[in-house]
Parts: sequence; structure tokens; C-alpha cells
Amino acid sequence: MHSPDITVTFRHTDRSNALEARARASIRRLSRYNDRIAACHLTIEAKRARPDGPPSFLVKLCISVPRAQIHADNQHRPEHARRNLHGALRDVVDNAKRQLIELRARRAAQGRPRDEAMSSARPSTHHGDSPCR
Repeated sequence: MHSPDITVTFRHTDRSNALEARARASIRRLSRYNDRIAACHLTIEAKRARPDGPPSFLVKLCISVPRAQIHADNQHRPEHARRNLHGALRDVVDNAKRQLIELRARRAAQGRPRDEAMSSARPSTHHGDSPCR
């Protein structure tokens, strides 16, 4: 098992080495559910409803695996749930984990060995801006 290429971007908030290390460790653990993760891009963005108000955090995670892209975010969570950055990160990683498990189940349901299922599955096509940018 190899370690995926992980990129972490902070927007409108200070970079935290501790948070980045925690995020990278959480993302590496996702390899338990798909050992062919090629790349991951995590974006942590602070948003403020009012200039003097507390921030809420929008966290997005894009994962590239052969023949698929996983996109997870916390934008549909209630505002109060997005105020805790560590909780927002956990929600997004849990969302990505669920999607990786579902992808594995769909591919297993095809009844073919993993490599054959990967090579014959239709590649995902993505037009326009990436939701993780």
C-alpha cells in the first residue's frame, strides 16, 4: 500500500501545522477502503457571515482513484455544525469513507476481479471547475 499524494489548502484562515497533520493522517487512513487512492486535495475555508462574527468552515475533499473521483464536503451541514473545524474535518472524511465503501461495493457487485473491473469501468468525465478548487 502506498501513501497517496495529499495537498492541503487553507483559505481565509491561518495554516495550522497540527490541523494539517491531523488531516493528512485521517486521509491516509482512507486507504483502508481503497488502496489505489492516487491523489487527494483538501480545502479548508473560513467564512464569516459578519466581519466580527465567528467563522464557519467549509471543508472539501477530492479523492482520485482509478476510474472515479470522490467529492465530499460539509456545505449541507447546519451552520452551527460548521463552526467546529475538527468536527467539520471529521464529517468530510466520514463522507468520503462512505463513498469509498459504496464504490468498492458497486465494483464488487460487477462480479469481476478488481483490476478487470477498474479497466473496463467508464472513466468519470468532469467538465468545468472542480468543486474542490
